[in-house]
Amino acid sequence: MSALRVPVMVMGEHTAGDVGLVRSLGIAGVPVHLLTPYVRGSTAASRYVHRIHAFPGPEAPVAERMAALRRIATAIGGRPPVMMAGDGPLALISENREQLGDVLTHDLPPREVVDVCFFKDQFAVHAQRLGLPTPETFVPANAGDVEARAATLSYPVFVKPFTKRAWGGLPAGVVEAQKGQRVDRAEDLVALFRRLAPHGADTALVQSFVPSPDTEHYSVHAYVAPDGRFVGGFTTRKIRVWPPHRGVGCLVKSERNVRLVELTRDALARLGYRGFALVQYKRHVEADRYVLLEINCRFSTSGELPARCGANFPAVSYATLTGGAPPAIAQREGPRWVDFEKDFAAFREYRVSGEWTWAGYLASLLSVRSCAFFAVDDPRPFLRRAGFRIRQRLAPWDSTERIARGPAADEAQP
Repeated sequence: MSALRVPVMVMGEHTAGDVGLVRSLGIAGVPVHLLTPYVRGSTAASRYVHRIHAFPGPEAPVAERMAALRRIATAIGGRPPVMMAGDGPLALISENREQLGDVLTHDLPPREVVDVCFFKDQFAVHAQRLGLPTPETFVPANAGDVEARAATLSYPVFVKPFTKRAWGGLPAGVVEAQKGQRVDRAEDLVALFRRLAPHGADTALVQSFVPSPDTEHYSVHAYVAPDGRFVGGFTTRKIRVWPPHRGVGCLVKSERNVRLVELTRDALARLGYRGFALVQYKRHVEADRYVLLEINCRFSTSGELPARCGANFPAVSYATLTGGAPPAIAQREGPRWVDFEKDFAAFREYRVSGEWTWAGYLASLLSVRSCAFFAVDDPRPFLRRAGFRIRQRLAPWDSTERIARGPAADEAQP
């Protein structure tokens, strides 16, 4: 039956999110064409991938990537939908949407909304203007601006780059984590921006830190139809994050939260949002209020969990784009999703700080029903990744081998 349906082009970046997106579409019977530089990577091994298209990597010129997109979409025909779980493909499609409209379709929010959500400095200003419950934010112009204001701020604060990739190429030791880091004292904040300045990375925002444990991080997966109708929301709670206190969810639980869904419905309406949204919150325990941290305009790293628990948002997106009837949004509570590799690394740090014990760690895994790479109905991504890890330990590849072997470098980054 799926052979008669228009395929979806999934733009892969060799992440767990790609695997989850492919599986979500696959279990809905949607044929998937994977566009990736890593044609022997984990995602490409999924049984739900109907065809693999070699695609230029993020380092390739935009013109080359655009030409490849047009060529592949034209070959598929029927203006196929395109979906992604990474910021790189999101930016490419959003910024060049006018040039691609004749060969493919998407349901991304308007360009200005994507830009506001993508660039954290813009989001902070815009969210405050709309009255959204975001942290108090200081957007310095440079390291000198931080030196002038550091003593006047309330600590702790959380510092994060304007975009998630802005700190990705920094040398070791400059920052603790690519996503951002907590700073407890004015002198440490000044020192951090002094380290960032020589790399041109001192354009970062400084936000008040929400003093709650990592288990108070929540995500709302939501979809808004083209006519502005709120289709539904699905809430998850982070049990552990990697790196601890400053990273992304590595053990995530399906936990319904009606209050958060309503907050999300209101926030997306104020933004004029359309399409899928991943909205991140942290609860201030003492004040019993939820603080809106960010909104992502692409599918989540743990997006397979909602799909397995009654809320298949990629299938909703597909139906919207192809004129079908979208599946209902429900939520089965309790099941958990885990990225075992990152979660065990996180547990080791939590154990040192006394936040988790071995007994608690093992008990927390009993409700795991979805994994970053493993699935009973789709084991090959895990097997391919495991094979790479074994080869990597036996004979680490150097950069020349990665270039020579190309796509097999999928697992060169965690």
